[in-house]
Amino acid sequence: MSTVPQSPNKKTKSSIFASPNRSQRSTYTPSRPAKLFNTMYFLLTGFNDSIDIRHEVQDSIESHGGKVIEKMPSAV
Repeated sequence: MSTVPQSPNKKTKSSIFASPNRSQRSTYTPSRPAKLFNTMYFLLTGFNDSIDIRHEVQDSIESHGGKVIEKMPSAV
């Protein structure tokens, strides 16, 4: 059940690696697999690596303008 984001250009600087502050924590509840994946990824790569990867992904998305996601076949 993977869904393709319809508006890739609206992606903000804050990504899955950024932990929500206390006011957002009540509404920000990712699914259990996502939480587990993020925790494992964080432990495996370390804090600095995750920050670097975050910026690399953001730069690639901005440079391509979301065209890579648009070229993918939409999930029906």
